[in-house]
Amino acid sequence: MAIKIQNIRFGYEGSALLKDCSFNIGKGKIYSLLGGNGCGKTTLIKIIGGVLKAESGNIIIDDREIGKIKTKELARKIAYVPQEHISSFPYSVLEIVVMGRNPYLGMFSRPSVKDYNIAKEALNLVGICSLKDRNYMNLSGGEKQLVFIARAIAQEAKYILLDEPTANLDFKNQYKVLNIISKIVSERKIGVLISLHDPNLALTFSDYGIMIKDGSVLANGNMDDILTNQNLRLLYDAEVNVSYLDKGRKFISIVQEKEEYMMIV
Repeated sequence: MAIKIQNIRFGYEGSALLKDCSFNIGKGKIYSLLGGNGCGKTTLIKIIGGVLKAESGNIIIDDREIGKIKTKELARKIAYVPQEHISSFPYSVLEIVVMGRNPYLGMFSRPSVKDYNIAKEALNLVGICSLKDRNYMNLSGGEKQLVFIARAIAQEAKYILLDEPTANLDFKNQYKVLNIISKIVSERKIGVLISLHDPNLALTFSDYGIMIKDGSVLANGNMDDILTNQNLRLLYDAEVNVSYLDKGRKFISIVQEKEEYMMIV
């Protein structure tokens, strides 16, 4: 079973943003979307999650076209974690997470004890159960990100889409968030599509990568196979070197004005 993205095209005001994008997302693996700012990563994630509708092409989820899946059923299949989370009300962390149970509730139903237990289990899984009674609006950026990942887990979807979950996080919290995502994928065998800016993070945490350049798929496949000098230079319009350290560890460096900046993984 998988999500199949087939020849997706999308644009704004006559300008093509995505052009014939095609790839698959399977279960039990992490897939990283890589590309520069404005290349269409966020738009593509929203289309896969049913937030936006493509101009042409198909999204097939477990052998069914997305347009034929009702909203609540779709929410049981796909959880979407946006880059920014804005709340106008002082909800507690637990209240935010239990909102992930909405796809399983009737129109006038309230969350049951079971729903709250599932929400608490999700908070425990991401390591923030101690925050359950805190006001969400008073949390740090990293804590808020973990709350919404917990909400996606409580949603019990088969696939999770994350739009730059490490944006605005410090070094420690970037690794904390991605380690938690890896743990969830390993334990629950769900499929995860995640957009990232840093190819080194993608190398460390992802199984497969999809490179988006000017709205098209530049390369798609195993991370080690696609993160080549040539692909990275094309992707980022920069002089990029991929080298190896001891024990096969890779590092990616960008060369600018004869100075080399290295990022080690």
